[in-house]
Amino acid sequence: MQMVLLDYSFAETLSDTARYDYYRNYFSGGEAFGSSIASSYSKNSRLINRKGKPFFEETETSERFVRPSYLHSELFDQRGLTEEAKKILSEEFTKQAKELVMREINIDTMKLVHTAGDIYTTNKEKSHSESFGKINTIEKGYLTYNLASTDSISKKSFDFIVKHEGNPENLSVEEKRAGTLEEILVFRLSAQQEFNRVVHFDDKVYVVRFRYHGAIYKDYFICNPETKKVVMEYFFKNITIQTRK
Repeated sequence: MQMVLLDYSFAETLSDTARYDYYRNYFSGGEAFGSSIASSYSKNSRLINRKGKPFFEETETSERFVRPSYLHSELFDQRGLTEEAKKILSEEFTKQAKELVMREINIDTMKLVHTAGDIYTTNKEKSHSESFGKINTIEKGYLTYNLASTDSISKKSFDFIVKHEGNPENLSVEEKRAGTLEEILVFRLSAQQEFNRVVHFDDKVYVVRFRYHGAIYKDYFICNPETKKVVMEYFFKNITIQTRK
């Protein structure tokens, strides 16, 4: 099922505190409309005759799929989740997590602790070379994090939220639930902090409408009227175009 763009229009100008707070909660809450991206790659070969000689012809196919999704969508639709994930998302816990996602928050009235920095990573992968057989490739990179919390973040919570190492076998279901709740809260506070940084009064709000599987979705985005650039948006920012080198 393809997603169909219906229309887009100007919604309003951020001219007062009430509307500013509304969109700050929207972009940090459970109603924000985003996207998930999946890709597939296949390589096929067939034997053909070229000038009377056998020859293998190879074809490569690469596809990317963009689907609409909501932040914390697993709290509202648990289809396709693993049994381990469903065990964590009990009915009582899911209700508690939903309340935290949808609760109105105002960071201007809160005293926050900020945690920021970089994590440098090195990944070793085996690849194939026709000349040298299997070789090791090393990819280096770093992850930048900037978190806001109502308290200092413990090492266990930091590993769970930033490094995604919070699901080893030695963590109990209750510890995973506690980590998930803290992750949601830290995300919401950090998202509101980022909203304060990039969105200002007199910025313009626009809305794009899509149809997908018969349902209508709205994607809000905020533009700076001076730079003419989008400063806050979740759906399109994750979409990139792959090109051949």
